[in-house]
Amino acid sequence: MLGNCPRSYTGYRYGQHKVCLKYTEVLTKYHDAADICTKEGGDLIRLDSSEKHNTLRSFVGKVD
Repeated sequence: MLGNCPRSYTGYRYGQHKVCLKYTEVLTKYHDAADICTKEGGDLIRLDSSEKHNTLRSFVGKVD
């Protein structure tokens, strides 16, 4: 595990950064998901680059 992540989060490397990721298969509207992330002290990931997209795909592949 990388860093000190909250319970139910997994430490993961994104480029040179250490991040905490959480994957859930619950269908949720974007704004509701963003609110949940904010309440847990985080941010909803924005897939605005191929690096983020590849990082998330790799993470989800390990969760399955």
